[in-house]
Amino acid sequence: MDRFLLAYQTSLFRLRRRTAAAAVIAWDRLGAWNQVDADRFVDMVTPVVAASQTQAVALTDAYLSTRLGEQPVGLDTNRLIGAAARRGTEPSVVYQRPFIQMWQGLGEHKEWAALTDGARHRIAMAVRTDVQLAARGAANQRISGDQRIVGYRRVLTGLESCGFCAVATTQRYGRGQLLPLHPGCDCTVEPIIGDSDPGRVINRQRLDALYAEVDGSTDRTKLSHITVDSDGRPVLPDVVTIDHGELGPTLADAAHNNTTL
Repeated sequence: MDRFLLAYQTSLFRLRRRTAAAAVIAWDRLGAWNQVDADRFVDMVTPVVAASQTQAVALTDAYLSTRLGEQPVGLDTNRLIGAAARRGTEPSVVYQRPFIQMWQGLGEHKEWAALTDGARHRIAMAVRTDVQLAARGAANQRISGDQRIVGYRRVLTGLESCGFCAVATTQRYGRGQLLPLHPGCDCTVEPIIGDSDPGRVINRQRLDALYAEVDGSTDRTKLSHITVDSDGRPVLPDVVTIDHGELGPTLADAAHNNTTL
């Protein structure tokens, strides 16, 4: 496994996890969850997320520049973080949503423990997605600006990889195409320079490892979107790409009804 790729993927993984954990801790420490607390939470969390997005951009620039044998070019961060990462949706809107979800649940007399657990999950997922969107945008900006790159492949990490991503690794993307993601996705990209396509080999190794994790298992929740049949063989989903109004190109299960925002 290429040490530069592994270092990049590991750094992004730790960045997403660390930032999400900090946001959840901030939520738990609020002590109350009224509108004034929601505003306080947004004021605390959004600068932290923006800083992590900026770091994700720098990591991506450094990794892809290393792949190209160049120094980092210095990407336009203003086009890649905050509202720019979500097609204009402000972070204040994104990080108010867990509160709105909880308030609605209270109105429906749902259990407090379930509501708070749901809010924590939504916060963590939003943070991880925001950091990943910044990394995706950075990769697109760096790749589309280099004429030597003819395309790229998504690369599984093996850390949080899922069936959606495993199926999508077979796709070769053109230069300038945004990588289809899904909430919580942790895939990175590997540029195709001329006829050199290292992503295919890397993904074969990672896919074999994912299969090995579920082979012979009857635990259908072991890896997200990967199930096993009655003989213990992994079954991957039929994946389509939809255009999500906020997240952009997004992976979805073709067996479900999908809509765009």
